[in-house]
Amino acid sequence: MVTYFETERYKFLVLAGIFAALGFLTKYSMAFLLGGIIFSVMISRRDIFKKRTLWIALSLLFLIILPDILWQVNRGFPVFHHFSKLYETQLDNNSRLDEIKSLVLSLNPFISVFCISGLLVVPFVPAFKKYIFSKL
Repeated sequence: MVTYFETERYKFLVLAGIFAALGFLTKYSMAFLLGGIIFSVMISRRDIFKKRTLWIALSLLFLIILPDILWQVNRGFPVFHHFSKLYETQLDNNSRLDEIKSLVLSLNPFISVFCISGLLVVPFVPAFKKYIFSKL
């Protein structure tokens, strides 16, 4: 998405749609990331919704994930059944604090260095101001 916003080359938007679909097929939590990206673009770059290429990319995303969604519908959404069984057997014993600790511990500590430095560098260094989608 950053490359698309820098270059305005439409192929990057289509590639983002294809890779987002492949990410969704790999892990359903990708839907949360896609929702966040769409929400941030809606706030900062509304002009993109007028472009035909965005709708082509979203159509490709939908066509790629459609067989999986139909499979889930035809089988009564087994992913939700799986989560309910997990909460009945394993996740009901964990407190919210334990969940947060396990989430932090499961992350790669080296990645946090990049995330924290990005949060500190991008807003304050003039060379990186172009990567902020919205000026608050």
